[in-house]
Amino acid sequence: MPVLSKVAASSMARVAVALVGGAVYVGSLDLVYACGYWWLLHGVPPGRILQVIASGVLGRRSFDGGIASVSLGLLLQYAISFVMVGAYYVVSGWMPALIRRAIWIYGALYGLWLYVAMNDVVVPLSAAAKGSTIPSWVVGSIVESVLLIGVPIAWIARWARNPGG
Repeated sequence: MPVLSKVAASSMARVAVALVGGAVYVGSLDLVYACGYWWLLHGVPPGRILQVIASGVLGRRSFDGGIASVSLGLLLQYAISFVMVGAYYVVSGWMPALIRRAIWIYGALYGLWLYVAMNDVVVPLSAAAKGSTIPSWVVGSIVESVLLIGVPIAWIARWARNPGG
């Protein structure tokens, strides 16, 4: 195999690991936060949280769907996370500053943008009911979006684009 082909294959593998691994990482952090919050403070079981996610597609029928809607919610969680990671990775190719300088700031801003996009665009356009307005949930979700989603995504994109590091 020519050296260039090995480099290209290695680079593609690194990107695949970053996109899939990053989606699993941030998607799992998001689920742990949401499930932990609702279970510890309000007694809502984790399966119900996944049904809430599935309700974006199924509407109220999600809550009668049992394990099928729980599974759909899990699939959607990681698919959405994959898109979030992939979008930052693609844009960082057009705007290298996103992964070279002030990565904490750009990641935090991306997390904040994701929070707004999900709550003010995606959820209202879906079949899901309006999200919770409990202040502790809203504030916690903003902080979580910034620190557990946006910043890690920026670091993941940097790692994927920097084969030497």
